[in-house]
Amino acid sequence: MGTAATVLVVVALVIVLAQPGPVVGLVIALVGVVAAIAAMGTVSKRMTSRAYGGRGRRHDEPGNDPKPGRGR
Repeated sequence: MGTAATVLVVVALVIVLAQPGPVVGLVIALVGVVAAIAAMGTVSKRMTSRAYGGRGRRHDEPGNDPKPGRGR
């Protein structure tokens, strides 16, 4: 089971066990969806970094500026 799916299962269990009202349940569910999306982003960034190492950096990030002088 992936990280995002685990987050959604935990949120569903919280909703079932707490038995909140409709509005509070909706808020808990929306927080769970946002947390699942954040978890997917974190895992995908980590996987990309492992696969590509430093090559995964964008050219417009700090630290990728060309060196001045003849060595360009």
